[in-house]
Amino acid sequence: MRVVIIHALPESIEPTKLAFKEIYPEADLITLFDEALFKDFTGELTPALNGRMIDLIKYAENSGADAIGLACSVFAPVVDYAKNIVNVPITSSYEPVLQAVLEKANKIGVISGVEKTLEDTQYYLNKQAKMDGKEITSHPILATPLMEAMKKPNNTEYNRILGKAISDLPDDVNDVLLSQFSMASSLGHLQNTTNRNYYSPPHCTAKWFKNSLA
Repeated sequence: MRVVIIHALPESIEPTKLAFKEIYPEADLITLFDEALFKDFTGELTPALNGRMIDLIKYAENSGADAIGLACSVFAPVVDYAKNIVNVPITSSYEPVLQAVLEKANKIGVISGVEKTLEDTQYYLNKQAKMDGKEITSHPILATPLMEAMKKPNNTEYNRILGKAISDLPDDVNDVLLSQFSMASSLGHLQNTTNRNYYSPPHCTAKWFKNSLA
């Protein structure tokens, strides 16, 4: 099955490949990357940006995709419209990871390096919890230095900033939603150095597609 993942940040590509290799290796994973999508995003999802993402989604379907995923969290609102114009399963970066965390957690830490992503994650998390009839408490943490640190050649500074953000969560918050695909590059480090449960978007997405396309 051909799964096309659309990226707007180069740092999200390798974590996605690793997650699929681990969870859904039989998938024919295709990377579709447009760096200008994030560079042109200035805090608001404009009609022009919406249109560009829709064009990429149509291109992915025309390229033989059996399923399409968006790794760029700020474009999640486009998915609701896209579901009406493509004939293959499509998911935002949120849907799979929210399903996973809400199955097991009531107190949820949410970490992001982008303010808009943090706001959107909170919105979709609370919306899905309400639909599920589940009461939750979320604890959002914004760590904007992550975006600059991710550009460095190794993860040392990124891991330090991410670890500090997570340490700011209340002690009784054991479940942490990593709201960006790129954060999965630190998943192993976090699992080895802390005692919390982590929900990684690319890993949850790989599981979602594996189940959806079975």
